[in-house]
Amino acid sequence: MRWWLFLPADIYFAGLGVYFGARLAVGYRFWPVELVSQFIHLLLLPAFPLLIVLLLSRHWLRAVAAGMGILAFGWLFGGLFLPSAATGSCNEGSAGCQTLTVMSYNAGSGLAEP
Repeated sequence: MRWWLFLPADIYFAGLGVYFGARLAVGYRFWPVELVSQFIHLLLLPAFPLLIVLLLSRHWLRAVAAGMGILAFGWLFGGLFLPSAATGSCNEGSAGCQTLTVMSYNAGSGLAEP
């Protein structure tokens, strides 16, 4: 089998492994980890198409590595794709709710045509 075709993918997955290992070991105190952390959202994106290619070519171990990259993307950025929690609404007369009264001066009132 032509192993050299998948050498860039192997280097990519090894780099991700080194990054996450260093991040778990020393955190952001090591400047290369902080530098890569600024671009990790871009560096994890190739894992998605690589997973499809590796599954179609039946490279199961490499596909597991791509799946780990996708899981890392979900771990780091998954919360950004979820809707924010709904804030409670205050009904008129509810306890603990404050109202805001706004007075505005509509200088162009009545000038708009329907």
